[in-house]
Amino acid sequence: MQNSRALSDWIIEQTTDAIIHADRSETIQRWNTAAEVLFGHSAPEAIGGNLDLIIPERLGAAHWRG
Repeated sequence: MQNSRALSDWIIEQTTDAIIHADRSETIQRWNTAAEVLFGHSAPEAIGGNLDLIIPERLGAAHWRG
């Protein structure tokens, strides 16, 4: 199990697509290097924060309405 976790972590970090995982409360749990580049926030800044971090203010109300 440990090796497959290490492999999946490596793949997520190597991809050029931003990968962000948030839980049901919209708390960011995972933030890869491509997300850092795209959004300008490091993983330590983003993880534990809310998805509002990446939602433009003008789109926030529409996002929360679903």
